[in-house]
Amino acid sequence: MKNRQIDKKAWKQVLVRADLHKLLKLKAVQAGTSIREFLEGYIAEALAVEEHDED
Repeated sequence: MKNRQIDKKAWKQVLVRADLHKLLKLKAVQAGTSIREFLEGYIAEALAVEEHDED
């Protein structure tokens, strides 16, 4: 039987290769922000572009 629990967590985790994590860390430091904030900005930007293109 499959687990059918509803996931109500506000946060999700993503596995990132070690080499990409190192580059992300460097870019975030250069931008003066955290890795999370750095990535959230790019994700939000990418989703906004996709939503705009679908109209």
